[in-house]
Amino acid sequence: MSVNSLSTSNPKEQEQKFLNDHETQVLYELRGILNAIESINRTILDAIQLTSSGGRLYEAQQRSNTGLDDFKKLISK
Repeated sequence: MSVNSLSTSNPKEQEQKFLNDHETQVLYELRGILNAIESINRTILDAIQLTSSGGRLYEAQQRSNTGLDDFKKLISK
């Protein structure tokens, strides 16, 4: 028996091996997509936290400026 006759002797086994290899490849690709989605999600959450922090800092600065303006008015009277 030659090597070729051994490798082509059972088409069902070859088909099953092909399907298993294909399923494995699809699973790797899906895992990659999931990792990319998780990374995007973390980036969005980081951006939301930074925006929220920036908004709080801006509000605090505005309150501080208002208080400073009121203090300047009191001094100038």
